[in-house]
Amino acid sequence: MHSPRTGGRYNGVQPSLKAVAAIKAAIRQRLRPGNQARWADVVRALNRTVRGWLAYFSYGTVTKARHAVQLHLYHAVRRFLRRRHKLAGSGYRRFPMPVVFGELGVLSPLALSRSPLRTP
Repeated sequence: MHSPRTGGRYNGVQPSLKAVAAIKAAIRQRLRPGNQARWADVVRALNRTVRGWLAYFSYGTVTKARHAVQLHLYHAVRRFLRRRHKLAGSGYRRFPMPVVFGELGVLSPLALSRSPLRTP
């Protein structure tokens, strides 16, 4: 791996692009347009999926992968809620990031520590 801070090389590990693509596909599957479940059930299943992936890939350099997962999760949840509530526009004002990862109960991959994940 290459350090952007020092410019040097080091031995390290990170989740593969295939693994990141797999969690993105799992998020898409949970938030498919035909999902008519209650929001509490959708969030519970979504958080379980994300928490499991984060626990499995907690070893190594995971910040870039977590950031990619968080952005995909935010945009997917926002699109899902916009469709569900039949809102025009992109939904950025109604569902900003603090609302999605705060009030709505979706877990933020960047906010979780790298210690073993516990259920709230």
